[in-house]
Amino acid sequence: MLFNINILTIISFPLFNSVISGPVNCTPAGTYNIENNTVTEYLGIPYAKPPIGDLRFMPPQGLSEFKTNETFNATIPARTCPQIIPPNIFPYNFSGFSIWYPPKNISEDCLQLNIWQPNKTTGGVLVMIHGGAYYSLSASLDLFNGSVLAAVARAVVVTINYRIGVLGFARWKDGKNITGNMGLLDQQMALKWINKNIHLFGGNNKSITLIGEHAGSSSAVAHLFAKNSSDLFSGIITASGTLENIWATQRNEYIENATMLLAQNLSCTDTEEEKVLKCLQNISNPMAFINSTLMLRGKMAPPFGFPFAITHNDGNFFERNISDMSVENDMKKNFSIMLGDTGNEGSFFLYNYFRTYGCTINFTNVEDPSHQCLINNTVFENITHIITKMLGKDEEWQNEINEVYDHIHKDKFRNILSKIMSDLLFDCGLKRFAEQIVNTTSNKVYYYIYNYTSSLNPWPRWMGAVHASSMETVFGYPYRYPNIYNKTFNETDKNISYNIMKIYGNFASGTFPYSELYEYNKTSKNVGVLDQTLTGPFPKYYINDSYTQKCDLFSPYIIKPEINTTTPEK
Repeated sequence: MLFNINILTIISFPLFNSVISGPVNCTPAGTYNIENNTVTEYLGIPYAKPPIGDLRFMPPQGLSEFKTNETFNATIPARTCPQIIPPNIFPYNFSGFSIWYPPKNISEDCLQLNIWQPNKTTGGVLVMIHGGAYYSLSASLDLFNGSVLAAVARAVVVTINYRIGVLGFARWKDGKNITGNMGLLDQQMALKWINKNIHLFGGNNKSITLIGEHAGSSSAVAHLFAKNSSDLFSGIITASGTLENIWATQRNEYIENATMLLAQNLSCTDTEEEKVLKCLQNISNPMAFINSTLMLRGKMAPPFGFPFAITHNDGNFFERNISDMSVENDMKKNFSIMLGDTGNEGSFFLYNYFRTYGCTINFTNVEDPSHQCLINNTVFENITHIITKMLGKDEEWQNEINEVYDHIHKDKFRNILSKIMSDLLFDCGLKRFAEQIVNTTSNKVYYYIYNYTSSLNPWPRWMGAVHASSMETVFGYPYRYPNIYNKTFNETDKNISYNIMKIYGNFASGTFPYSELYEYNKTSKNVGVLDQTLTGPFPKYYINDSYTQKCDLFSPYIIKPEINTTTPEK
């Protein structure tokens, strides 16, 4: 396949001929020539008023109308919303972490988006909602550069920023002054802007697909349950996240408590709620909120619950409690969805949360045999005891967990524990949501497992296809940076990436060339495997997978997690 990337000269030209909400004439950041398809890049386009001052913690406000003779300089990437920038969180000069470091152009004025417009397009639109556990990442992360995806998928690619952390997901008491889910409302505002204007970039607003990873995926699914989002998109492709996951939502009182503790940390302690809000809005440095959030980390228990996440019942984005809406299938009626995650989601979290039990990595030699998380039975039982306490369960439940999972890899406790974490955090919620859709709607569901590790993979081999690793191929990283890949395997890396981008493009355009044989439905639990066997825009083989006995153990924690919000002692 012909595939060259050339960055051409930056040019300026008027883009719009009508009055719209937002920039009218745009100066593009540049153009790319990719696979005989020219892609024009527009960066940092605002879609809402800056959420600063009196607009902090408030729902987003639409922009004033621009006149046709105004020009917007769309050459600077969307600003990074306030957050702690690694390596403060991950203090390692290690590519497995550094690929996720967002640009440091931090500003509270960050409600902006980036657009990649291919010259040859089907009209499909892919809108990327970034992940990051609701507290990190950015639409302008280099990994999310949409130029290659736009060219290969022949779809307009849009990446959007939204408020994250306390600024995007705080909630005050009964929600009167701070409702919660402001970040979701930001996403909704961005989708409204896209619906109104995407035709000017060659896109069809009837063919908008939401894509996301981790919290970006759960956010995309949240729009299925928001009445004001229903007409703004036609499909979803998830990667490692749905609302059914244990970490994806939080009870109102949980977030209200976190917000109250944070306000106290910031000396906003007046008895009158309006004065507390005004105190919080008057804080001049938004990073003060982020620094205070770090003080809450010891009081909360990630990965099973983040201090600030999607709240169940805000009465604004969600009309009713999301738990009730999910049970009653009160969601968007007509949509297509492709659900999936990686083959070994849990391995990344073993390292992140159980380092003190021997799950360490030597970052100068990841295959160091003394750092391979080779745990024994005693350590395994200690860790399952921690998980049991976090979930508020008893010894009987822990024994059942040990018994149910024991047959997976006899005496290979690392693999068993990784599977437990995968099921608890991702797989079971994903399977349950897939079952819910196929059993209660007539919508088409496709299900995949991403099980490919590229030659760039920096993690130990035992970790397999780790959490979020699919984004590398979805956004054409092997084409953008071929020189950093192993030359022996680079063509395979490129081919896998190319075919996955084609899958995304076909889905977005509505030309998905799959028959019922490839669907996940009531009779066939077909799960397509995306691995080194992928030679075209469809999986080479499928496995049969569905909700299992193991998942029944975790079902009480799906959608409404009643978890221990303090980190238990070892």
